[in-house]
Amino acid sequence: MSTIKKFVEFVLGIFLCLFLFLSLFSLTGYQLTSVETVKDILKSVILQSPEVSNSTIEVYTSMRQVCELDPNMEFDNINAGITTITIKCSEILPLNYDGFVSHIIDKIVNSIYYTEPKCEILECLREGGTTALLAFLTEKTHKTIFSFFSYMVLISFLIILVLIYLTEKYWKLRTIGICFGVVGFLGFIVVASINSYLEKSPFIGRAEISQIVINILSVTMNNFTIFLIIGIVLILLSYLLEFYKKRKVPSEKIEVKVEKPPKEEKVKKKSRRRERK
Repeated sequence: MSTIKKFVEFVLGIFLCLFLFLSLFSLTGYQLTSVETVKDILKSVILQSPEVSNSTIEVYTSMRQVCELDPNMEFDNINAGITTITIKCSEILPLNYDGFVSHIIDKIVNSIYYTEPKCEILECLREGGTTALLAFLTEKTHKTIFSFFSYMVLISFLIILVLIYLTEKYWKLRTIGICFGVVGFLGFIVVASINSYLEKSPFIGRAEISQIVINILSVTMNNFTIFLIIGIVLILLSYLLEFYKKRKVPSEKIEVKVEKPPKEEKVKKKSRRRERK
């Protein structure tokens, strides 16, 4: 039975590592698809790319000149690359360049993010290109990833409960800690390697794109680091409990041995009194 029990614990440990890994990546996906993160990514593209930034300055300058002549003017179906937007002069005139960029980004993101994808998420991602991007940067994808994350966390929690029930003593914490540590360490090494490579070799010769990827990876690295710290803490705690347990047992045995001689002496004294009588 002990062999079967150890095998079950080993299998559960592997599954726990797997579901923790999926939980971590789905958490990262959930963070990256939030509306604020999407806006930050688009803003970094505009501000860090000289080509995009220069063209945006030209658009802002020309629009402002037109609006100063006709404040009631409205610009319809402006091509923003992956979508079209509409903007009024009454929105442009109060804004400086930075405010104009933020306002345009809000309009672009809102026109994409809250739109229902034309296909299912997985189907859109298989198609690739603009279709995949539009499907990924939506509120529906954000909610779907959160649902997946919730299921992964629930399954991981149930596996942890089973391990706590099956595993003896301090091995409960150590097994769980090893899973957290392995997932955190491997993920940390992979992300750090990619990050280091991109800093030295810009992605497809575009430094601004590399910087966006690095910013995204920093979110992932933070999550892996938290998992690694949790794993180390649990493993150290298990060793402390083991050390405390080993120190406690010998002292109890000594106390038992000390108590026995007086009882034996009392029995001997009683037997001697009976013999005298």
